[in-house]
Amino acid sequence: MNGKNLVFLDTETTGISPNDRLCQVAYKFNGVEVDSLFKPPLPIEVGAMATSHITNKMVENCVSFIGSKMQKDLQDIFAAGNILVARYRDWE
Repeated sequence: MNGKNLVFLDTETTGISPNDRLCQVAYKFNGVEVDSLFKPPLPIEVGAMATSHITNKMVENCVSFIGSKMQKDLQDIFAAGNILVARYRDWE
């Protein structure tokens, strides 16, 4: 394994339940950093807004992650066998 096949990924979501969805995705791969806000299919909860500082107003005119260019780019990156590096935070 070399560092060139590592994908560093960070996300923000509408909350912490299994039904919550993405409102921001950022990743770094091969020295390139990409960061985008997305309009989730449900409102961002107050607790998530307090943590991420992303409001419903900030994402109201954004595209959805599903079908976005970033989704396609990430699918291609991971289909090529690159390795996801992410940190899990347990809020409970």
